[in-house]
Amino acid sequence: EKLVDTIRESEEAYQYLVENSSQGLLLYQDNRVIKANQAFADLNDMTLPELYNITNERLRLLIHPDDREKTFAYISEVGAGQVASSRQEFRLLLGNGQIRWVEFTPIRINFMGRPALQITAIDRTGRKHAELALARSEERYRALAEASQDMIYILDADGRVKYTNQYSA
Repeated sequence: EKLVDTIRESEEAYQYLVENSSQGLLLYQDNRVIKANQAFADLNDMTLPELYNITNERLRLLIHPDDREKTFAYISEVGAGQVASSRQEFRLLLGNGQIRWVEFTPIRINFMGRPALQITAIDRTGRKHAELALARSEERYRALAEASQDMIYILDADGRVKYTNQYSA
């Protein structure tokens, strides 16, 4: 009886951890969602019942068309055990037309004696927007520096030249 109580408490603690994680967690088996937490539903702008009842076609349409083929090919390869799991990024298309960048990691596991995918997902939209803004800013700076008729160069801490514009070259 003590062992049964210990196992039950362990399962309850794990369930609490999954349900309250800020990271989206989903278990996918036999072409359907078996388990998911609220964070995964929120990431997809869905309720948990909507997520549990999602069709494969609707799931497919959530992925941005430019990312769809690559994302599903990767998920299939992981599911088949052909590649090791790693973090990937793709864009979600929400029902309101908004795009959300997602970092996800699918992992092949056995659940109830059969293969399944455990998927973790994190909203990376803010980070992606910051990366794109930084790239645009760097491009504007580079264009300004290249158009300048002043000599512009950048040195590293050891005094080595790391950049020169056309005028100083």
